[in-house]
Amino acid sequence: MIKDFEIKKILVATDFSEVANNALNTAIAIAKRQGASIELFHVIEVRHFLCAYPGEFMLCKNMTHEIKKGIEESMGKFAKSKGADSGVEITYSVASGNVSIEVCRKALDYNFDLIVIGTHGISGAKEFFIGSNAFSIIKEALCPVLSIPANCSITDFNKVAFPVRVHLKILEKYYFIKPFLEKSHSQLLILGLLHKDSKKELIAVGDLVYKLKDELHKDGFKYESENYISQNFAETVMQCATGFNADLVVITSNPEKQFKEFFTGTFTQQIVNRCKLPVLSINPQIKREVAFDTGSINFASLGEYYISSLNKLSY
Repeated sequence: MIKDFEIKKILVATDFSEVANNALNTAIAIAKRQGASIELFHVIEVRHFLCAYPGEFMLCKNMTHEIKKGIEESMGKFAKSKGADSGVEITYSVASGNVSIEVCRKALDYNFDLIVIGTHGISGAKEFFIGSNAFSIIKEALCPVLSIPANCSITDFNKVAFPVRVHLKILEKYYFIKPFLEKSHSQLLILGLLHKDSKKELIAVGDLVYKLKDELHKDGFKYESENYISQNFAETVMQCATGFNADLVVITSNPEKQFKEFFTGTFTQQIVNRCKLPVLSINPQIKREVAFDTGSINFASLGEYYISSLNKLSY
C-alpha cells in the first residue's frame, strides 16, 4: 500500500530576529492544518568564538557553554508561551557549529518532514557573491525547505505556482506538494518553461505537464496551466505567480554551477532571494519511497495537448 508523504515534524531555524519569528508564525499555521509539532532550533556560530591562541581554548569553550545555557533558558520560556497561545506542540534545541550544516544534520538525524526558515532577501552584487545560510540549507537539506521572506504574512496557501522544466522529476516532487494542496484546498498553476520555441523541448515539457495533470485529476485538485518561452525562468515564474495571486511558489531546487550562473545566479538563488512569496524548495536529491503508477497514456489526448500548447506560447 502506498503511503502518502505527511508533514508531522517541522523544524524551524531561528536567529531570534523578526524575520525568523515571522517564519515561525507561518510554521504554526501549517502545523495546525497538518496536525504537526514544531521544534525551534538555534545554532551558535562557532566563528564568533574562534580562539587566537591554544591557551584560550578552554575560555572559549566555557563562554560557548554559558551562552548556550542562557539561550536555552530563553528559548524554553518562549516555546512554552508560543505553544500555549497557538495550541501547537513546540519544543526547542540549541547546537553550535555552522548554521546550514547543523540545520541539515538536525533535520536528517531526527527525521523532520519540513524545514522552515526566514529569508532577509538580497539584491545587487551581494546576491551572488555572498552565500547565505538560507540558500546553503536549501541546497543540502534532504527534506523540503519552506523559505519565508521578510514582511510576508501569508499563512494560507490557496493558490500555488509550480514551474515545470525539462529534465526535472516533477512527479516525484508532486509527492511532497500534496499535503499543502490537500490541507489548504489549493489550486495549482502549472508553468511550463521553455528556453526557445522548440518542438522537441515543448514535447518534453508537455509530457511532464500531461502526467502531472493526470495525477492532479486523479487526486481531485483544481489546476490550470500555461507555457512560457523565457530567457530568465526566475523572472517569468515570479511575474506569473504575482499575476496568479499565488500564495506559494514551489520549485525543484537545482544547485547548478554553470559558469554563466556565477554572474547571473542560479534559478533557485534568484527565486529565494527575490521572490516576495513563500517558496517551497525541493532538492533533487530527495527520494520518495514509492513510484507513481501513471497508467496508460492516451496519445490522442497528448497530441491535442501539444497542439493546444503551441497556440498558447507566450514570450
